[in-house]
Amino acid sequence: MLKKLFSFVLLSVMFLGSLISVQAASLSQANLTILKDGATFSVYKVLDAKASNDVFVYDVNKDFKDFFKQGKYSFDKTKGIIKDGKVFLPVDKVNTTVSSKPTKVQPSQEMAEFTLALQTYMQEKNIVGNQVKDKEEKGLDLGCYLVLETANSQNNAIVASKAMMINLVKDMKIYPKDDQGCLVKSIVEDNKKIKKNDVGVGDKINYVVDSVVPTYDQSVKEIKYCFTDEFSKGLKYNQDLKVYLGEQLLKVNQDYSLKVTGSEKTKATLVIDIKNSQKLLSSVRKDMKLVYSATLTSDAYIDSGYGHPNEMKLEYTRGPNQSNTVLKDHTVTYTYGLKMIKKDGKHDGVNLAGAQFALFKKADLTKQIGKAISSKDGKVAFTTMDNQALGLDAGEYVIKEVKAPSGYSELGSDIYLTIKANNPLDGKATIKATNKEGQSIAEVKVITACNRKDQTLSIVNYKGISLPETGGSGTKVFMLIGGAFITLAAIIYAIYELRHQTEK
Repeated sequence: MLKKLFSFVLLSVMFLGSLISVQAASLSQANLTILKDGATFSVYKVLDAKASNDVFVYDVNKDFKDFFKQGKYSFDKTKGIIKDGKVFLPVDKVNTTVSSKPTKVQPSQEMAEFTLALQTYMQEKNIVGNQVKDKEEKGLDLGCYLVLETANSQNNAIVASKAMMINLVKDMKIYPKDDQGCLVKSIVEDNKKIKKNDVGVGDKINYVVDSVVPTYDQSVKEIKYCFTDEFSKGLKYNQDLKVYLGEQLLKVNQDYSLKVTGSEKTKATLVIDIKNSQKLLSSVRKDMKLVYSATLTSDAYIDSGYGHPNEMKLEYTRGPNQSNTVLKDHTVTYTYGLKMIKKDGKHDGVNLAGAQFALFKKADLTKQIGKAISSKDGKVAFTTMDNQALGLDAGEYVIKEVKAPSGYSELGSDIYLTIKANNPLDGKATIKATNKEGQSIAEVKVITACNRKDQTLSIVNYKGISLPETGGSGTKVFMLIGGAFITLAAIIYAIYELRHQTEK
């Protein structure tokens, strides 16, 4: 009896298993539900999926055959999507959204580039997708889909969710989240984007501003998209702005207007107003980039923890009858001063005037970049060669004492100076002074203030051995003695010649 019961259970399990296998093998569609109030989406099947026993086999959808043949992307049935010869998206990891509510849909940079390439291709080929409305349970063929939000009747006209890739092989609910644009201002140094830097007066600062234009409901025909960049005193705009939408260079006075007010002596302001709304609204590429530069002038704040902040604002249309959205970002540039004082080596506290110095970058000792003369209080303030305020960036320099104060000997060594910025950058730096061989110099000390922030280079001179001055009494004595010797020699020579003639 027990044996018969076991056989019956086993047959039942085998029968149910066969039903499940048949259902899995015959499964060709799944339901997609997208939950976002008032939104409408278009979905495009990029890869077909077919159930085979307990796995799914993928192939390129007919609408995207050329996409995977002519560009940087290709497809391998066993590996997945290939980018530049490497696996970019394995077939078992296609899903970039989640089936539970995310706090934010944030695809990687590579995924953003991939979805952008797909959109560009779709626009060129006029590919039409399936429309899915908010909360609609849409039956779709199995496959890998690109999901794009195309309209929104209840979100103040902004269509803000990012493009998504989903792997639809079972019923799925997704919850796209808004991403209300972005604004990032950076300083570019050595092909890297940074937020802070230090430079010397006269140096160029390269900027790049990255932003993303939101997608709007099809009913929107006109939008505001305006950048305002506020320079601090000492930053001079170099008249070299370039504005890109995607890879397209926009034209001033046609696609955008540029207004520059103020100057480096006060504060300069740049207003870049994108006037061509239709170009922004219709473009598949939504990434915008501003490229330009400024020069730090002698009007700069030298040795200031405040530095030279550079604030960028982006104001853009939120929706009809809605307040505009304002995004902000900023960068900071610092420059360092050089504090020095000249003293008598044997009389501590006695300051010396009249010492002359020349400043060079260690990398180029043929080009003088600064000069200074110590004042009555011994202070040494370097200026540029045209007598402007001098600010330095972190680096290595050489100070030469060109002339010592009257009655004093010059330094026996040039000063090799290293300026090292604090990390992280805060506008302050530490200095180190040595000779060429990296050894300390007895006459040169670095004095650190009580607050441990300000440092002063103290340089002492010692009185030298005075030589007789030209035209002085000592010189006259030597001249008289010398003249006497010459006269005596002439007399002796004359006597010798006279005697020699007489003997003949």
